[in-house]
Amino acid sequence: MRVVLAAMAVLVLGGCEIQRQIEADRRQAAAGRCLDYGFKPGTPDFARCVMQTDQAMERRDDEENYRAFESIRRSYTPPPTTTSCQQIGTFVNCRTF
Repeated sequence: MRVVLAAMAVLVLGGCEIQRQIEADRRQAAAGRCLDYGFKPGTPDFARCVMQTDQAMERRDDEENYRAFESIRRSYTPPPTTTSCQQIGTFVNCRTF
């Protein structure tokens, strides 16, 4: 039981670390863009540019993820079901598979 809990904790914490790395990479990319735009690091305008660019990139990522999810959801077709019934005397047994 402890091994299972430890494994679950590692997976959850690992997922958090991956998310933090993704966010750090996105902020670094945003800072690079702002430098390319000519903003000077350490200034309020640079900070504002990084924040706004990061937010725009996050929105774009969220929209791409939503579109991908919706595409998968729309393409999903539930498997067909069949119901088979058998009567034995007054008893009816049905199975759906």
